Amino acid sequence: NLTPNGNYGIQIESSNNVDVNKNYIEQADTNFISLENTSSCIVNGNSLGDPFDNGIPKSIYLDFSNYTTIEDNTQVTNGVIDGIYLTQSSSNLVQSNIFSRSGITITRQSNDNTITNNQFATERSYYGLTLFQSFGNQITDNTIYNFSTGLQLSNAENNLIARNVVTSKMHAAEIFMFNNNTFDSNQFLGATDVWDMGPNTRHAASTNTWI
Repeated sequence: NLTPNGNYGIQIESSNNVDVNKNYIEQADTNFISLENTSSCIVNGNSLGDPFDNGIPKSIYLDFSNYTTIEDNTQVTNGVIDGIYLTQSSSNLVQSNIFSRSGITITRQSNDNTITNNQFATERSYYGLTLFQSFGNQITDNTIYNFSTGLQLSNAENNLIARNVVTSKMHAAEIFMFNNNTFDSNQFLGATDVWDMGPNTRHAASTNTWI
Protein backbone atom coordinates (compact mmCIF):
# COMPACT_ATOMS: atom_id res chain seq x y z
CA ASN A 1 0.00 0.00 0.00
CA LEU A 2 1.48 3.31 -1.11
CA THR A 3 -0.41 6.28 0.37
CA PRO A 4 -0.16 9.21 0.47
CA ASN A 5 2.44 10.05 -2.19
CA GLY A 6 4.17 13.11 -3.66
CA ASN A 7 4.54 13.49 -7.42
CA TYR A 8 4.57 9.74 -8.15
CA GLY A 9 3.30 6.58 -6.58
CA ILE A 10 6.01 4.52 -8.32
CA GLN A 11 8.61 6.03 -10.68
CA ILE A 12 11.07 3.88 -12.66
CA GLU A 13 13.77 5.39 -14.90
CA SER A 14 16.44 3.86 -17.15
CA SER A 15 15.82 0.32 -15.89
CA ASN A 16 14.80 -2.94 -17.51
CA ASN A 17 12.92 -6.09 -16.48
CA VAL A 18 11.14 -4.48 -13.53
CA ASP A 19 7.84 -5.92 -12.27
CA VAL A 20 5.28 -3.58 -10.67
CA ASN A 21 2.64 -5.97 -9.40
CA LYS A 22 -0.35 -5.90 -7.07
CA ASN A 23 0.21 -2.53 -5.42
CA TYR A 24 -2.51 -0.26 -4.07
CA ILE A 25 -1.51 3.32 -4.90
CA GLU A 26 -3.42 6.32 -3.60
CA GLN A 27 -2.87 10.07 -3.85
CA ALA A 28 -0.15 11.01 -6.34
CA ASP A 29 0.17 14.54 -7.70
CA THR A 30 1.52 13.62 -11.15
CA ASN A 31 1.30 9.89 -12.07
CA PHE A 32 0.43 6.76 -10.15
CA ILE A 33 2.97 4.65 -12.08
CA SER A 34 5.62 6.23 -14.34
CA LEU A 35 8.09 4.32 -16.56
CA GLU A 36 10.67 6.39 -18.45
CA ASN A 37 13.39 4.96 -20.69
CA THR A 38 12.65 1.38 -19.68
CA SER A 39 12.28 -1.96 -21.46
CA SER A 40 10.64 -5.33 -20.80
CA CYS A 41 8.78 -4.34 -17.63
CA ILE A 42 5.48 -5.71 -16.30
CA VAL A 43 2.75 -3.58 -14.70
CA ASN A 44 0.16 -6.05 -13.46
CA GLY A 45 -2.73 -6.17 -11.04
CA ASN A 46 -2.33 -2.72 -9.51
CA SER A 47 -5.23 -0.76 -8.00
CA LEU A 48 -5.09 3.01 -8.47
CA GLY A 49 -7.32 5.47 -6.69
CA ASP A 50 -7.56 8.96 -5.23
CA PRO A 51 -10.51 9.54 -2.89
CA PHE A 52 -9.75 13.27 -2.77
CA ASP A 53 -10.15 13.75 -6.55
CA ASN A 54 -6.93 15.73 -6.97
CA GLY A 55 -7.00 15.84 -10.77
CA ILE A 56 -4.07 13.52 -11.48
CA PRO A 57 -3.09 13.77 -15.18
CA LYS A 58 -2.17 10.12 -15.82
CA SER A 59 -2.55 6.78 -14.08
CA ILE A 60 0.07 4.73 -15.96
CA TYR A 61 2.60 6.73 -17.99
CA LEU A 62 5.19 5.32 -20.43
CA ASP A 63 7.84 7.54 -22.06
CA PHE A 64 10.55 5.96 -24.24
CA SER A 65 9.51 2.60 -22.78
CA ASN A 66 9.20 -0.52 -24.93
CA TYR A 67 8.22 -4.20 -24.67
CA THR A 68 6.20 -3.57 -21.52
CA THR A 69 3.06 -5.48 -20.48
CA ILE A 70 0.29 -3.46 -18.78
CA GLU A 71 -2.36 -5.95 -17.67
CA ASP A 72 -5.23 -6.36 -15.18
CA ASN A 73 -4.88 -2.93 -13.58
CA THR A 74 -7.88 -1.03 -12.23
CA GLN A 75 -8.46 2.68 -11.70
CA VAL A 76 -11.49 4.26 -10.06
CA THR A 77 -10.48 7.83 -9.23
CA ASN A 78 -12.48 10.70 -10.72
CA GLY A 79 -9.58 13.06 -11.36
CA VAL A 80 -7.44 11.21 -13.89
CA ILE A 81 -7.31 12.60 -17.43
CA ASP A 82 -5.53 9.62 -19.04
CA GLY A 83 -5.79 6.14 -17.61
CA ILE A 84 -2.89 5.00 -19.81
CA TYR A 85 -0.56 7.35 -21.69
CA LEU A 86 2.09 6.11 -24.16
CA THR A 87 4.51 8.58 -25.71
CA GLN A 88 7.47 7.50 -27.85
CA SER A 89 6.87 3.96 -26.56
CA SER A 90 6.59 0.96 -28.88
CA SER A 91 5.87 -2.77 -28.93
CA ASN A 92 3.94 -2.73 -25.67
CA LEU A 93 0.97 -4.91 -24.71
CA VAL A 94 -1.97 -3.24 -22.93
CA GLN A 95 -4.71 -5.73 -22.11
CA SER A 96 -7.55 -6.50 -19.70
CA ASN A 97 -7.34 -3.23 -17.76
CA ILE A 98 -10.41 -1.50 -16.29
CA PHE A 99 -10.33 2.30 -16.18
CA SER A 100 -13.72 3.52 -15.04
CA ARG A 101 -12.95 7.25 -15.12
CA SER A 102 -10.51 7.83 -18.01
CA GLY A 103 -9.31 6.94 -21.51
CA ILE A 104 -6.04 6.11 -23.30
CA THR A 105 -3.59 8.23 -25.32
CA ILE A 106 -1.04 6.84 -27.80
CA THR A 107 1.15 9.60 -29.20
CA ARG A 108 4.44 10.71 -30.78
CA GLN A 109 5.85 7.64 -32.52
CA SER A 110 4.36 5.05 -30.22
CA ASN A 111 4.33 2.25 -32.78
CA ASP A 112 3.37 -1.42 -32.99
CA ASN A 113 1.55 -1.52 -29.67
CA THR A 114 -1.30 -3.96 -28.97
CA ILE A 115 -4.27 -2.51 -27.07
CA THR A 116 -6.84 -5.23 -26.47
CA ASN A 117 -9.75 -6.22 -24.24
CA ASN A 118 -9.64 -3.10 -22.06
CA GLN A 119 -12.53 -1.09 -20.60
CA PHE A 120 -12.40 2.70 -20.61
CA ALA A 121 -15.25 4.83 -19.31
CA THR A 122 -15.71 8.33 -17.93
CA GLU A 123 -17.96 10.86 -16.32
CA ARG A 124 -15.91 13.83 -17.51
CA SER A 125 -13.08 13.09 -20.01
CA TYR A 126 -13.55 14.22 -23.60
CA TYR A 127 -11.79 11.52 -25.65
CA GLY A 128 -11.87 7.79 -25.07
CA LEU A 129 -8.94 6.87 -27.35
CA THR A 130 -6.48 9.41 -28.74
CA LEU A 131 -4.07 8.15 -31.43
CA PHE A 132 -1.57 10.71 -32.80
CA GLN A 133 1.56 10.34 -34.95
CA SER A 134 1.78 6.62 -34.25
CA PHE A 135 1.86 3.68 -36.65
CA GLY A 136 1.19 -0.04 -36.82
CA ASN A 137 -0.86 -0.27 -33.64
CA GLN A 138 -3.54 -2.93 -33.17
CA ILE A 139 -6.51 -1.65 -31.15
CA THR A 140 -8.99 -4.48 -30.77
CA ASP A 141 -11.90 -5.71 -28.63
CA ASN A 142 -11.98 -2.72 -26.27
CA THR A 143 -15.02 -1.10 -24.66
CA ILE A 144 -14.96 2.72 -24.78
CA TYR A 145 -17.95 4.14 -22.96
CA ASN A 146 -19.60 7.50 -22.26
CA PHE A 147 -16.99 9.90 -23.71
CA SER A 148 -17.98 12.99 -25.65
CA THR A 149 -15.93 11.64 -28.56
CA GLY A 150 -15.01 7.96 -28.64
CA LEU A 151 -11.98 8.07 -30.97
CA GLN A 152 -9.69 11.01 -31.78
CA LEU A 153 -7.41 9.89 -34.61
CA SER A 154 -4.86 12.02 -36.48
CA ASN A 155 -1.54 12.00 -38.33
CA ALA A 156 -1.16 8.22 -38.37
CA GLU A 157 -1.14 5.28 -40.78
CA ASN A 158 -1.30 1.48 -40.88
CA ASN A 159 -3.21 1.03 -37.65
CA LEU A 160 -5.90 -1.62 -37.13
CA ILE A 161 -9.00 -0.61 -35.16
CA ALA A 162 -11.22 -3.68 -34.88
CA ARG A 163 -14.16 -5.09 -32.92
CA ASN A 164 -14.30 -2.23 -30.43
CA VAL A 165 -17.57 -1.09 -28.86
CA VAL A 166 -17.63 2.70 -28.73
CA THR A 167 -20.44 4.58 -26.95
CA SER A 168 -20.10 8.35 -27.19
CA LYS A 169 -22.21 11.48 -26.86
CA MET A 170 -21.03 13.85 -29.62
CA HIS A 171 -18.92 12.01 -32.21
CA ALA A 172 -18.12 8.35 -32.62
CA ALA A 173 -14.78 9.44 -34.11
CA GLU A 174 -12.88 12.58 -35.12
CA ILE A 175 -10.44 11.88 -37.96
CA PHE A 176 -7.82 14.20 -39.50
CA MET A 177 -4.80 13.29 -41.63
CA PHE A 178 -5.46 9.67 -40.67
CA ASN A 179 -4.97 7.55 -43.80
CA ASN A 180 -4.36 3.95 -44.84
CA ASN A 181 -5.76 2.54 -41.62
CA THR A 182 -8.26 -0.32 -41.27
CA PHE A 183 -11.56 -0.17 -39.35
CA ASP A 184 -13.04 -3.66 -38.97
CA SER A 185 -16.35 -4.63 -37.28
CA ASN A 186 -16.49 -1.84 -34.73
CA GLN A 187 -19.82 -0.99 -33.05
CA PHE A 188 -20.63 2.69 -32.66
CA LEU A 189 -23.44 3.25 -30.16
CA GLY A 190 -24.97 6.49 -28.93
CA ALA A 191 -23.41 9.01 -31.32
CA THR A 192 -22.63 7.38 -34.68
CA ASP A 193 -21.26 10.47 -36.43
CA VAL A 194 -17.72 10.13 -37.83
CA TRP A 195 -16.32 13.64 -38.21
CA ASP A 196 -13.85 13.25 -41.08
CA MET A 197 -11.72 16.36 -41.56
CA GLY A 198 -9.83 14.81 -44.43
CA PRO A 199 -6.33 13.56 -45.27
CA ASN A 200 -4.81 17.03 -45.39
CA THR A 201 -5.68 20.69 -45.03
CA ARG A 202 -7.77 20.55 -48.23
CA HIS A 203 -10.38 18.41 -46.45
CA ALA A 204 -10.79 15.78 -49.16
CA ALA A 205 -12.05 12.31 -48.18
CA SER A 206 -9.73 10.25 -45.98
CA THR A 207 -8.35 7.03 -47.41
CA ASN A 208 -9.08 4.34 -44.84
CA THR A 209 -10.55 0.86 -45.21
CA TRP A 210 -13.91 0.25 -43.48
CA ILE A 211 -15.03 -3.39 -43.18
